Amino acid sequence: MKKNALIALFGAFGGVISWILGNAAGNTNQLGIPNIFLSICAHALIGAACAFFAINFGPIDLSQFNKVLALSLACGVCWQPVIASMGRAVSGISTKNTTARLQQQKNDIEQNIQDPTKVSSALRETPALLAETTAQTKNTDDAEQKERLQQSAKDVIYTIPKAAQVDPIGSYQALSKIGVSSINSDQRTLAFDTLDALEKSAPSGCKSVTDETCKEYQRSIHTIKAAAVNKSWSDVANRAVGIETSHPL
Repeated sequence: MKKNALIALFGAFGGVISWILGNAAGNTNQLGIPNIFLSICAHALIGAACAFFAINFGPIDLSQFNKVLALSLACGVCWQPVIASMGRAVSGISTKNTTARLQQQKNDIEQNIQDPTKVSSALRETPALLAETTAQTKNTDDAEQKERLQQSAKDVIYTIPKAAQVDPIGSYQALSKIGVSSINSDQRTLAFDTLDALEKSAPSGCKSVTDETCKEYQRSIHTIKAAAVNKSWSDVANRAVGIETSHPL
């Protein structure tokens, strides 16, 4: 019973910390106390909690009290870097998982290039995976992880022209969705990569407006161009116009 009471007490303590941090983030607070004091109190409470857990749950010799105090001070000072490091570690694991999925998607397209059914299935799955990747890239602060995500996404995008030989319409539709999600996620480089892949996938001999393959190709370019115009990305829009002009119906 006593343990449950302590768990509840520490939970309440954590809730108070959360509330204090939330109020310290704004310019005003419900207490009418200057925010700097609230922020100091919140940091002190978290530092104290870190020190308490480190001292009481770590392999610490409490008989050496001077060292215990030094460690307590270190815990109070260093809790932010530790939490930040944990955040980077979690982000790194997420990046590794995403790049592995992208590599598998690339392999699924390349290794099944002789099987139209499997290629079409992979193409249908690719835009959602790339949209997830571009969103993750946008929200990643680590430059190395961002670069890995962008490169892995680029590798998948440049695999699609190979799939266009088997399923051109599916490839154009996939690239259209990828281009739009790249623009919406502020991934300008990937938007250009998508247009490059679309140009590499261009059908030959588009002479008839009734040719569905050619119509889908033009529709894909137009969709990406419209997204770029809406975003005021004139360079991406101009690139789309250039491709559109090179492959008229």
